[in-house]
Amino acid sequence: MGQSFPHLHVASAYSPHYGVTMPEALVDQTAATGADFLALTDRDGLYGAVKHVRACAAEGIRPGLGADLAVHDDEHRPLGRVTLLAHGGGGRGYAALCRAVSSAHESGRVPSIDRRRLATWAEGRTLTVLLGPLSDVGLAVERRDNTESVAGLRAWLRVMPIGSVTLEVVCHLAPTGQRGSVAAATRMLGLAEDTGTPAILSNAVRYGEPTDATTADLADATRLLTPLAQLEEPQANGQAWLKDAQHMRQVARMVVDAGARNPGALDQLLQATRDLADRGPAAEARRVMRGGRSCDGGAQQRCSGNGLSPVRGSPVPASTLERPRN
Repeated sequence: MGQSFPHLHVASAYSPHYGVTMPEALVDQTAATGADFLALTDRDGLYGAVKHVRACAAEGIRPGLGADLAVHDDEHRPLGRVTLLAHGGGGRGYAALCRAVSSAHESGRVPSIDRRRLATWAEGRTLTVLLGPLSDVGLAVERRDNTESVAGLRAWLRVMPIGSVTLEVVCHLAPTGQRGSVAAATRMLGLAEDTGTPAILSNAVRYGEPTDATTADLADATRLLTPLAQLEEPQANGQAWLKDAQHMRQVARMVVDAGARNPGALDQLLQATRDLADRGPAAEARRVMRGGRSCDGGAQQRCSGNGLSPVRGSPVPASTLERPRN
């Protein structure tokens, strides 16, 4: 590709019972791939923000900051989960991000932010909202419900500030019909093309190395209080790791070839991802360094594992995978 890939959606071990790898290890692995940017978007808070920024500074990596939050509408109906990314000079983006996280924790035991309140914090291009596979739009795309996916996206565009909504294309090379499939990712990219909505590529990272996939399964079982054998939606093949630029371009090629109509879709998707990474999150991260503290909605927790044998998650060459029909 000639350029590194900027990961915009990454959970660390500070995402309780979800992420696996500590922030410092994620940064080390990013540096080893030659990449120059890494965002940290822990679930429900900025638990690992300070460690992330300090590790990035030590390795010469541009840090980005965000959070993965649940959202609800005016009638408290769930809208799934979205990822927020902070932008803007003078600490405005980081301040908006902290306010959004705090607002989510005001709702009760299960953190969730009202969409209209989120829109307030996103004014002035301080936040980008990524609508990925776990958002209401992404879930409708997964169900092949075109009417609902378009209606859901239009609702977001009506409420949120202009330019703050971006579709997140995620492909974990799962079999057709399962979350993370090539077909679902292709439909998400098609929705972006049909509606003129920006789209970026993400790997929705939960762990640094492929061999950590089993630990993520254990985290899921713990979070859901469900035995591993009874998980309804376990990871299909352990692909949520911190992939390098070559692997991510390979994923993008599969998604585009499976159905995109725009001949320049591959380069546009990768360039849009780089452009979003370049929108100034490093300045927000420097503010965290000056403040010396992270903003979160509760006690810092982490779920990590040791000594587990590799089971799944090895790189899957594109040439060995069947391209499902859209």
